[in-house]
Amino acid sequence: MAGSKRDRTHAPLLGPVRYTGSGEHKRFPNPLCPPALRTDASDCDSVDPTVSQDLPRLQRWLEAALQAGQVDRVLEGGFPRKAWGWIELGEPARRLLFEARLTNSGLGEYKGYFIELDDLGGKTAWVHAMLAPGGAWSEVLG
Repeated sequence: MAGSKRDRTHAPLLGPVRYTGSGEHKRFPNPLCPPALRTDASDCDSVDPTVSQDLPRLQRWLEAALQAGQVDRVLEGGFPRKAWGWIELGEPARRLLFEARLTNSGLGEYKGYFIELDDLGGKTAWVHAMLAPGGAWSEVLG
C-alpha cells in the first residue's frame, strides 16, 4: 500500500529493529540470554519452550507487529515503546497476545512476552479492544 498511513508511519521502523529477548521471562537456556525468570514476569517457556530457541520467528513477530502499526504511540529514540501481535502456537493452535517492549532505544532492541500470562490492570482486554473490528488498530490488520 504505497503512500498509505501504514507505510508512512511504520515502514521506516523495520530496518533497525532487533529482537534480543530477556532472561526475565525464561526458565530454560536459550541462544539469546541466560534464564533468570522473575517471579512477577510471564513465563514464556510455560507456553512453548521452543519459542525462546527460535530467533527468526521472534524477529518476524516483532517486525509484523511494527509493520501492522500495532504499536504504542509513545516513542523512545524514534521507536515505539511497545508493539503487539497475535501469535498461534501449539497443537491444537492457541491464539496468544504477544507484547514486545523496547529495551534499548538507541539500537531499536526489543524483548517480548505473552501478556495473557501476567495480565496487569486489564492490559489484555485493552489491547484486544484496539485490535478488534472498529478498534483503533483494526484498519491496519486487514
